[in-house]
Amino acid sequence: ASFDVKNTANGTDNATNTTVGTRYHYGEWTPYAAYNTSKAVGATDSDNKWGLGLGRNAKMGEVSMDYALSYWHTDAGYSVPLNLVLSADASSWLTVRVGFAHDVRASAPAVTGTTIGSTFKMGKAELDMVVGNNTGGAFGIDENLFANAGLKYSW
Repeated sequence: ASFDVKNTANGTDNATNTTVGTRYHYGEWTPYAAYNTSKAVGATDSDNKWGLGLGRNAKMGEVSMDYALSYWHTDAGYSVPLNLVLSADASSWLTVRVGFAHDVRASAPAVTGTTIGSTFKMGKAELDMVVGNNTGGAFGIDENLFANAGLKYSW
């Protein structure tokens, strides 16, 4: 499970953003669920989102393929995205990946996105970073540098 509270949301100072989620690895399958609530500065109502999904990891020789289908509900509607990620070890300390996502169903116009990412391995620590977009536009360091980043340490 994860819990995250930030005092900024969407670049707005003193806003709140809370996310709670859980996942369970069952062999190569991973069911997951998440809930997020955020409130902008001066807003009277908060924006609530929740989702459920099922992912799978499959090894194809030296390449790992992850794919998932999920349902995400927001106050504005819903989406059913399909995600696909291919990753491979470039060296003993670096894993590279590329991903694709597309809303197969949505209450608003479908969103398609692409990502590129990497994991730097340093002993028992791993630094994971993703650069991407969700509009089908051009990649750019000035747009989404480290759109998602995480640090993991295995005991």
